[in-house]
Amino acid sequence: MKRFLALVISIILLFTFTGCSYIEEFISSFYPSEPTDEEISLAQQEFINIGYSNSNNEDDIRFVLSLDELKAWENPYSHYSSYILYNTLNEDEKLVYKALEYALVNSYERTFIDYRIGVNISRTEEILQLLSLDTPLLEQNVIFTVYNNVAFYDYEYSDTRIVEVLHRSNCVSVQNFTHIQWNQKVQALEFAQEFVDSLDEDMTQIQKAEAIYRHIAENVTYIPYENEFGHYKGALENFLFDAFVTKETHCDGFTNALALLYEMAGFEQVEKRNTITMQHTWNFVKIEDKWYNIEGTAGGYIPKEDCTMGSGLMFATPDIYFDDYCEFKELYPKAKTSYYMNPDGETESCNSDDFFDLLLEGFEKHNDEWAIVIVDEFVEDDARRELSNIADYYWESMYYYKKDTADDRVLLMYCKEYIMK
Repeated sequence: MKRFLALVISIILLFTFTGCSYIEEFISSFYPSEPTDEEISLAQQEFINIGYSNSNNEDDIRFVLSLDELKAWENPYSHYSSYILYNTLNEDEKLVYKALEYALVNSYERTFIDYRIGVNISRTEEILQLLSLDTPLLEQNVIFTVYNNVAFYDYEYSDTRIVEVLHRSNCVSVQNFTHIQWNQKVQALEFAQEFVDSLDEDMTQIQKAEAIYRHIAENVTYIPYENEFGHYKGALENFLFDAFVTKETHCDGFTNALALLYEMAGFEQVEKRNTITMQHTWNFVKIEDKWYNIEGTAGGYIPKEDCTMGSGLMFATPDIYFDDYCEFKELYPKAKTSYYMNPDGETESCNSDDFFDLLLEGFEKHNDEWAIVIVDEFVEDDARRELSNIADYYWESMYYYKKDTADDRVLLMYCKEYIMK
Protein backbone atom coordinates (compact mmCIF):
# COMPACT_ATOMS: atom_id res chain seq x y z
CA MET A 1 0.00 0.00 0.00
CA LYS A 2 2.81 2.38 0.87
CA ARG A 3 4.45 1.67 -2.47
CA PHE A 4 1.26 2.48 -4.35
CA LEU A 5 0.85 5.79 -2.50
CA ALA A 6 4.44 6.69 -3.29
CA LEU A 7 3.84 6.01 -6.99
CA VAL A 8 0.77 8.23 -7.06
CA ILE A 9 2.60 11.05 -5.30
CA SER A 10 5.50 10.74 -7.78
CA ILE A 11 3.14 10.99 -10.78
CA ILE A 12 1.42 14.04 -9.27
CA LEU A 13 4.75 15.75 -8.69
CA LEU A 14 5.86 14.90 -12.27
CA PHE A 15 2.74 16.49 -13.81
CA THR A 16 3.15 19.49 -11.53
CA PHE A 17 6.61 20.27 -12.90
CA THR A 18 6.27 19.11 -16.53
CA GLY A 19 2.70 20.01 -17.34
CA CYS A 20 0.26 17.75 -19.28
CA SER A 21 2.15 17.50 -22.55
CA TYR A 22 2.98 13.84 -22.12
CA ILE A 23 -0.53 12.81 -21.29
CA GLU A 24 -1.86 14.88 -24.18
CA GLU A 25 0.51 13.09 -26.53
CA PHE A 26 -0.53 9.79 -25.02
CA ILE A 27 -4.20 10.53 -25.55
CA SER A 28 -3.65 11.95 -29.05
CA SER A 29 -1.98 8.71 -30.09
CA PHE A 30 -5.39 7.13 -29.77
CA TYR A 31 -7.38 10.17 -31.01
CA PRO A 32 -5.30 11.98 -33.71
CA SER A 33 -6.17 15.62 -34.39
CA GLU A 34 -8.09 16.67 -37.55
CA PRO A 35 -6.07 18.14 -40.48
CA THR A 36 -6.43 21.84 -41.13
CA ASP A 37 -8.37 23.23 -44.10
CA GLU A 38 -5.08 24.20 -45.69
CA GLU A 39 -3.72 20.67 -45.36
CA ILE A 40 -6.88 19.20 -46.87
CA SER A 41 -6.85 21.71 -49.73
CA LEU A 42 -3.20 21.03 -50.56
CA ALA A 43 -3.81 17.29 -50.51
CA GLN A 44 -6.73 17.64 -52.95
CA GLN A 45 -4.68 19.82 -55.27
CA GLU A 46 -2.46 16.81 -55.92
CA PHE A 47 -5.31 15.25 -57.94
CA ILE A 48 -5.94 16.33 -61.56
CA ASN A 49 -9.59 17.29 -61.98
CA ILE A 50 -11.83 18.92 -64.57
CA GLY A 51 -14.12 21.65 -63.30
CA TYR A 52 -17.44 22.90 -64.69
CA SER A 53 -19.67 25.86 -64.01
CA ASN A 54 -22.49 28.05 -65.26
CA SER A 55 -21.78 30.68 -62.63
CA ASN A 56 -21.19 34.29 -63.64
CA ASN A 57 -18.25 34.24 -61.26
CA GLU A 58 -15.19 33.07 -63.20
CA ASP A 59 -13.53 31.94 -59.95
CA ASP A 60 -16.37 29.64 -58.98
CA ILE A 61 -16.32 25.95 -59.99
CA ARG A 62 -19.64 24.25 -59.27
CA PHE A 63 -18.89 20.66 -60.32
CA VAL A 64 -15.73 18.55 -60.54
CA LEU A 65 -14.86 15.34 -62.42
CA SER A 66 -11.77 13.28 -61.72
CA LEU A 67 -9.80 12.04 -64.70
CA ASP A 68 -11.00 8.50 -64.03
CA GLU A 69 -14.61 9.68 -63.99
CA LEU A 70 -14.10 11.59 -67.24
CA LYS A 71 -12.49 8.61 -68.95
CA ALA A 72 -15.33 6.35 -67.81
CA TRP A 73 -18.04 8.74 -69.03
CA GLU A 74 -19.91 7.58 -72.13
CA ASN A 75 -21.54 10.27 -74.23
CA PRO A 76 -25.20 9.25 -74.74
CA TYR A 77 -25.20 11.20 -78.01
CA SER A 78 -21.94 9.79 -79.38
CA HIS A 79 -23.71 7.93 -82.22
CA TYR A 80 -24.40 11.29 -83.88
CA SER A 81 -20.70 12.18 -84.12
CA SER A 82 -18.00 10.99 -86.47
CA TYR A 83 -14.88 11.16 -84.21
CA ILE A 84 -12.71 11.23 -87.33
CA LEU A 85 -10.84 14.31 -86.10
CA TYR A 86 -10.84 13.07 -82.51
CA ASN A 87 -8.84 10.05 -83.65
CA THR A 88 -6.03 12.33 -84.87
CA LEU A 89 -5.35 13.58 -81.31
CA ASN A 90 -2.84 12.30 -78.74
CA GLU A 91 -4.04 10.95 -75.39
CA ASP A 92 -3.82 14.26 -73.49
CA GLU A 93 -5.62 16.09 -76.29
CA LYS A 94 -8.35 13.45 -76.27
CA LEU A 95 -8.93 14.22 -72.58
CA VAL A 96 -9.45 17.89 -73.42
CA TYR A 97 -11.79 16.94 -76.30
CA LYS A 98 -13.83 14.69 -74.01
CA ALA A 99 -13.94 17.32 -71.27
CA LEU A 100 -15.42 19.80 -73.75
CA GLU A 101 -17.81 17.19 -75.09
CA TYR A 102 -19.06 16.62 -71.54
CA ALA A 103 -19.62 20.36 -71.17
CA LEU A 104 -21.60 20.46 -74.44
CA VAL A 105 -23.94 17.60 -73.53
CA ASN A 106 -24.46 18.83 -69.96
CA SER A 107 -24.72 22.52 -70.86
CA TYR A 108 -21.81 23.86 -68.82
CA GLU A 109 -20.69 27.18 -70.25
CA ARG A 110 -17.30 27.04 -68.50
CA THR A 111 -14.85 24.15 -68.48
CA PHE A 112 -11.79 24.34 -66.23
CA ILE A 113 -9.09 22.04 -67.65
CA ASP A 114 -6.26 21.35 -65.22
CA TYR A 115 -3.07 22.92 -66.57
CA ARG A 116 -1.09 19.76 -65.72
CA ILE A 117 -2.80 17.88 -68.54
CA GLY A 118 -0.27 19.74 -70.65
CA VAL A 119 -2.38 21.10 -73.52
CA ASN A 120 -1.77 24.82 -74.08
CA ILE A 121 -4.35 27.50 -74.83
CA SER A 122 -3.92 27.63 -78.62
CA ARG A 123 -4.18 23.86 -78.94
CA THR A 124 -7.22 23.83 -76.66
CA GLU A 125 -8.86 26.32 -79.02
CA GLU A 126 -8.12 24.02 -81.96
CA ILE A 127 -9.52 21.00 -80.13
CA LEU A 128 -12.81 22.81 -79.53
CA GLN A 129 -12.95 23.59 -83.25
CA LEU A 130 -12.27 19.95 -84.10
CA LEU A 131 -15.13 18.95 -81.82
CA SER A 132 -17.42 21.33 -83.68
CA LEU A 133 -16.44 19.66 -86.98
CA ASP A 134 -16.85 16.13 -85.63
CA THR A 135 -20.34 16.59 -84.21
CA PRO A 136 -23.39 18.17 -85.86
CA LEU A 137 -24.61 19.04 -82.36
CA LEU A 138 -22.20 21.97 -82.11
CA GLU A 139 -22.07 24.99 -84.39
CA GLN A 140 -18.83 25.26 -86.38
CA ASN A 141 -18.60 29.01 -85.80
CA VAL A 142 -18.73 28.47 -82.06
CA ILE A 143 -18.36 31.55 -79.83
CA PHE A 144 -15.70 30.97 -77.18
CA THR A 145 -12.66 32.22 -75.28
CA VAL A 146 -9.81 30.27 -73.64
CA TYR A 147 -7.62 31.76 -70.92
CA ASN A 148 -5.44 30.89 -67.93
CA ASN A 149 -7.45 30.91 -64.75
CA VAL A 150 -7.30 30.32 -61.00
CA ALA A 151 -10.60 29.22 -59.49
CA PHE A 152 -11.92 27.35 -56.45
CA TYR A 153 -14.26 24.46 -55.80
CA ASP A 154 -15.85 23.08 -52.64
CA TYR A 155 -14.57 19.70 -51.47
CA GLU A 156 -16.78 17.73 -49.10
CA TYR A 157 -14.29 16.40 -46.55
CA SER A 158 -17.04 15.03 -44.33
CA ASP A 159 -20.77 15.40 -43.80
CA THR A 160 -20.13 18.43 -41.64
CA ARG A 161 -17.03 19.93 -43.25
CA ILE A 162 -16.58 21.66 -46.63
CA VAL A 163 -13.10 22.80 -47.70
CA GLU A 164 -12.31 25.25 -50.49
CA VAL A 165 -9.74 23.88 -52.97
CA LEU A 166 -7.68 25.95 -55.41
CA HIS A 167 -7.72 24.85 -59.09
CA ARG A 168 -5.32 26.17 -61.75
CA SER A 169 -6.58 25.67 -65.28
CA ASN A 170 -7.12 26.71 -68.85
CA CYS A 171 -10.70 27.91 -68.70
CA VAL A 172 -12.82 27.40 -71.83
CA SER A 173 -15.86 29.66 -71.90
CA VAL A 174 -18.38 28.70 -74.62
CA GLN A 175 -21.49 30.79 -75.15
CA ASN A 176 -23.17 28.04 -77.19
CA PHE A 177 -23.25 25.60 -74.25
CA THR A 178 -26.66 26.55 -72.84
CA HIS A 179 -29.68 24.51 -71.79
CA ILE A 180 -31.91 26.34 -74.26
CA GLN A 181 -29.54 25.61 -77.15
CA TRP A 182 -29.21 21.96 -76.18
CA ASN A 183 -32.96 21.39 -75.79
CA GLN A 184 -33.51 22.81 -79.27
CA LYS A 185 -30.90 20.45 -80.69
CA VAL A 186 -32.61 17.47 -79.05
CA GLN A 187 -35.85 18.63 -80.65
CA ALA A 188 -34.11 18.77 -84.05
CA LEU A 189 -32.99 15.15 -83.60
CA GLU A 190 -36.63 14.05 -83.74
CA PHE A 191 -37.16 15.73 -87.12
CA ALA A 192 -33.96 14.19 -88.46
CA GLN A 193 -34.88 10.70 -87.28
CA GLU A 194 -38.30 11.00 -88.88
CA PHE A 195 -36.73 11.72 -92.28
CA VAL A 196 -34.10 8.97 -92.03
CA ASP A 197 -36.83 6.47 -91.13
CA SER A 198 -38.69 7.46 -94.32
CA LEU A 199 -35.80 6.48 -96.60
CA ASP A 200 -36.38 3.37 -98.68
CA GLU A 201 -34.32 0.48 -97.32
CA ASP A 202 -33.72 -0.79 -100.88
CA MET A 203 -31.91 2.42 -101.93
CA THR A 204 -28.31 2.14 -103.05
CA GLN A 205 -25.79 4.19 -101.13
CA ILE A 206 -25.58 6.87 -103.83
CA GLN A 207 -29.37 7.08 -104.04
CA LYS A 208 -29.60 7.53 -100.28
CA ALA A 209 -26.82 10.14 -100.32
CA GLU A 210 -28.63 12.14 -103.00
CA ALA A 211 -31.99 11.88 -101.25
CA ILE A 212 -30.47 13.32 -98.07
CA TYR A 213 -28.71 16.08 -100.00
CA ARG A 214 -31.79 17.14 -101.95
CA HIS A 215 -33.97 17.06 -98.82
CA ILE A 216 -31.86 19.75 -97.15
CA ALA A 217 -30.55 21.70 -100.15
CA GLU A 218 -33.96 22.02 -101.78
CA ASN A 219 -36.16 22.50 -98.71
CA VAL A 220 -34.11 24.82 -96.50
CA THR A 221 -33.70 28.50 -97.34
CA TYR A 222 -30.34 30.20 -96.99
CA ILE A 223 -30.45 33.44 -94.99
CA PRO A 224 -27.43 35.55 -94.00
CA TYR A 225 -26.58 35.90 -90.32
CA GLU A 226 -24.58 39.05 -91.08
CA ASN A 227 -25.81 42.61 -91.01
CA GLU A 228 -25.74 45.01 -93.96
CA PHE A 229 -22.06 45.70 -93.28
CA GLY A 230 -21.10 42.04 -93.48
CA HIS A 231 -20.52 41.64 -89.75
CA TYR A 232 -22.00 38.81 -87.69
CA LYS A 233 -25.18 40.00 -85.98
CA GLY A 234 -24.08 38.61 -82.63
CA ALA A 235 -27.19 36.56 -81.96
CA LEU A 236 -26.54 33.05 -80.69
CA GLU A 237 -28.32 31.13 -83.43
CA ASN A 238 -29.08 27.43 -83.15
CA PHE A 239 -28.28 26.47 -86.72
CA LEU A 240 -29.32 22.81 -86.44
CA PHE A 241 -32.72 23.73 -85.02
CA ASP A 242 -33.18 26.37 -87.72
CA ALA A 243 -32.48 23.89 -90.51
CA PHE A 244 -34.98 21.28 -89.34
CA VAL A 245 -37.67 23.38 -87.69
CA THR A 246 -37.76 26.91 -89.13
CA LYS A 247 -36.28 25.77 -92.51
CA GLU A 248 -34.17 28.94 -92.70
CA THR A 249 -30.50 28.92 -91.79
CA HIS A 250 -26.90 29.85 -92.57
CA CYS A 251 -24.23 27.55 -94.04
CA ASP A 252 -23.61 26.18 -90.53
CA GLY A 253 -27.20 24.96 -90.41
CA PHE A 254 -27.01 23.29 -93.81
CA THR A 255 -23.76 21.58 -92.83
CA ASN A 256 -24.95 20.48 -89.39
CA ALA A 257 -28.23 19.13 -90.77
CA LEU A 258 -26.54 17.17 -93.57
CA ALA A 259 -23.88 15.84 -91.20
CA LEU A 260 -26.54 14.63 -88.79
CA LEU A 261 -28.60 12.92 -91.49
CA TYR A 262 -25.59 11.27 -93.10
CA GLU A 263 -24.36 10.01 -89.72
CA MET A 264 -27.80 8.69 -88.80
CA ALA A 265 -28.09 6.97 -92.19
CA GLY A 266 -24.82 5.11 -91.67
CA PHE A 267 -22.37 7.18 -93.75
CA GLU A 268 -18.87 8.09 -92.68
CA GLN A 269 -18.80 11.87 -92.62
CA VAL A 270 -17.14 14.90 -91.11
CA GLU A 271 -17.53 18.65 -91.55
CA LYS A 272 -15.10 21.13 -93.09
CA ARG A 273 -14.60 24.82 -92.37
CA ASN A 274 -12.86 27.78 -93.97
CA THR A 275 -11.82 30.50 -91.53
CA ILE A 276 -10.58 32.93 -94.18
CA THR A 277 -13.62 33.77 -96.32
CA MET A 278 -16.54 34.41 -93.94
CA GLN A 279 -15.93 31.11 -92.10
CA HIS A 280 -17.84 29.03 -94.64
CA THR A 281 -18.64 25.40 -93.79
CA TRP A 282 -19.53 22.34 -95.86
CA ASN A 283 -19.67 18.54 -95.65
CA PHE A 284 -17.27 15.71 -96.41
CA VAL A 285 -18.91 12.31 -96.92
CA LYS A 286 -17.73 8.84 -97.88
CA ILE A 287 -19.89 7.31 -100.62
CA GLU A 288 -19.15 3.87 -102.03
CA ASP A 289 -15.65 3.86 -100.48
CA LYS A 290 -14.64 7.30 -101.82
CA TRP A 291 -14.63 10.67 -100.08
CA TYR A 292 -16.48 13.63 -101.61
CA ASN A 293 -17.19 17.26 -100.73
CA ILE A 294 -20.85 18.27 -100.50
CA GLU A 295 -22.04 21.88 -100.56
CA GLY A 296 -25.48 22.14 -98.97
CA THR A 297 -26.11 25.80 -99.84
CA ALA A 298 -26.10 25.12 -103.61
CA GLY A 299 -29.83 24.43 -103.81
CA GLY A 300 -30.19 26.83 -106.73
CA TYR A 301 -27.84 24.72 -108.86
CA ILE A 302 -29.49 21.32 -108.46
CA PRO A 303 -30.82 19.84 -111.73
CA LYS A 304 -33.94 17.80 -112.29
CA GLU A 305 -33.70 14.19 -111.22
CA ASP A 306 -32.65 11.45 -113.65
CA CYS A 307 -30.27 13.62 -115.68
CA THR A 308 -26.59 12.77 -116.10
CA MET A 309 -25.61 15.57 -113.69
CA GLY A 310 -26.90 13.61 -110.73
CA SER A 311 -27.62 16.12 -107.96
CA GLY A 312 -25.50 18.85 -109.49
CA LEU A 313 -22.06 20.34 -109.59
CA MET A 314 -21.72 20.79 -105.80
CA PHE A 315 -22.84 17.30 -104.82
CA ALA A 316 -20.08 14.70 -104.32
CA THR A 317 -17.23 16.79 -105.72
CA PRO A 318 -13.41 16.72 -105.55
CA ASP A 319 -11.25 19.02 -103.47
CA ILE A 320 -10.21 21.00 -106.54
CA TYR A 321 -13.76 22.31 -107.02
CA PHE A 322 -13.47 24.18 -103.73
CA ASP A 323 -11.42 27.34 -103.79
CA ASP A 324 -12.20 27.74 -100.06
CA TYR A 325 -9.25 27.24 -97.75
CA CYS A 326 -9.92 24.13 -95.66
CA GLU A 327 -8.81 24.47 -92.05
CA PHE A 328 -6.94 21.41 -90.70
CA LYS A 329 -6.59 20.24 -94.31
CA GLU A 330 -3.89 17.74 -93.41
CA LEU A 331 -6.29 15.78 -91.19
CA TYR A 332 -8.75 14.92 -93.97
CA PRO A 333 -8.59 12.21 -96.65
CA LYS A 334 -8.28 13.42 -100.25
CA ALA A 335 -11.25 13.77 -102.58
CA LYS A 336 -9.84 13.37 -106.08
CA THR A 337 -12.89 13.00 -108.33
CA SER A 338 -16.52 13.95 -108.66
CA TYR A 339 -19.16 11.22 -108.54
CA TYR A 340 -20.98 12.64 -111.58
CA MET A 341 -19.40 15.80 -112.93
CA ASN A 342 -15.71 15.48 -113.78
CA PRO A 343 -14.05 17.92 -116.22
CA ASP A 344 -14.30 17.08 -119.91
CA GLY A 345 -11.11 18.94 -120.71
CA GLU A 346 -8.63 21.63 -119.75
CA THR A 347 -7.26 24.45 -121.87
CA GLU A 348 -5.70 27.88 -121.64
CA SER A 349 -8.79 30.05 -122.14
CA CYS A 350 -12.15 30.35 -123.88
CA ASN A 351 -10.22 31.75 -126.86
CA SER A 352 -8.19 28.57 -127.26
CA ASP A 353 -8.72 26.72 -130.55
CA ASP A 354 -9.83 23.58 -128.75
CA PHE A 355 -12.27 25.16 -126.27
CA PHE A 356 -15.44 24.73 -128.32
CA ASP A 357 -14.40 21.22 -129.39
CA LEU A 358 -13.97 20.26 -125.72
CA LEU A 359 -17.47 21.57 -125.03
CA LEU A 360 -18.96 19.50 -127.84
CA GLU A 361 -17.13 16.37 -126.72
CA GLY A 362 -18.43 16.89 -123.21
CA PHE A 363 -22.03 17.31 -124.33
CA GLU A 364 -21.79 14.15 -126.43
CA LYS A 365 -20.49 12.18 -123.42
CA HIS A 366 -23.31 13.40 -121.18
CA ASN A 367 -26.40 12.76 -123.26
CA ASP A 368 -26.16 16.24 -124.83
CA GLU A 369 -26.97 17.79 -121.44
CA TRP A 370 -23.81 19.46 -120.10
CA ALA A 371 -20.03 19.87 -120.27
CA ILE A 372 -17.25 21.16 -118.01
CA VAL A 373 -14.02 22.77 -119.16
CA ILE A 374 -11.34 24.18 -116.84
CA VAL A 375 -9.38 27.19 -118.11
CA ASP A 376 -6.19 28.84 -116.89
CA GLU A 377 -7.36 32.35 -117.76
CA PHE A 378 -10.92 33.65 -117.63
CA VAL A 379 -12.57 36.56 -119.42
CA GLU A 380 -16.31 36.85 -118.90
CA ASP A 381 -17.09 38.24 -122.36
CA ASP A 382 -15.31 35.29 -123.96
CA ALA A 383 -17.21 32.80 -121.79
CA ARG A 384 -20.53 34.40 -122.72
CA ARG A 385 -19.60 34.31 -126.41
CA GLU A 386 -19.06 30.56 -126.14
CA LEU A 387 -22.41 30.26 -124.33
CA SER A 388 -24.06 31.84 -127.36
CA ASN A 389 -22.13 29.55 -129.71
CA ILE A 390 -23.14 26.34 -127.95
CA ALA A 391 -26.76 27.54 -127.72
CA ASP A 392 -26.78 28.20 -131.46
CA TYR A 393 -25.24 24.80 -132.13
CA TYR A 394 -28.01 22.94 -130.26
CA TRP A 395 -30.66 25.56 -130.96
CA GLU A 396 -31.64 25.47 -127.28
CA SER A 397 -31.41 27.78 -124.29
CA MET A 398 -28.23 27.22 -122.35
CA TYR A 399 -27.08 27.85 -118.78
CA TYR A 400 -23.54 28.85 -117.85
CA TYR A 401 -21.82 28.70 -114.44
CA LYS A 402 -18.34 29.80 -113.34
CA LYS A 403 -16.45 28.57 -110.29
CA ASP A 404 -12.93 29.28 -109.06
CA THR A 405 -10.88 26.18 -108.32
CA ALA A 406 -8.38 25.37 -105.58
CA ASP A 407 -5.44 25.66 -107.98
CA ASP A 408 -6.33 29.22 -109.09
CA ARG A 409 -8.02 28.26 -112.33
CA VAL A 410 -11.65 28.58 -113.40
CA LEU A 411 -14.22 25.84 -113.91
CA LEU A 412 -16.83 26.58 -116.58
CA MET A 413 -19.97 24.50 -116.75
CA TYR A 414 -22.38 24.78 -119.69
CA CYS A 415 -25.69 22.94 -119.68
CA LYS A 416 -29.10 22.97 -121.31
CA GLU A 417 -31.49 25.14 -119.35
CA TYR A 418 -34.35 22.63 -119.33
CA ILE A 419 -32.46 20.16 -117.09
CA MET A 420 -32.20 22.72 -114.30
CA LYS A 421 -35.03 23.15 -111.83
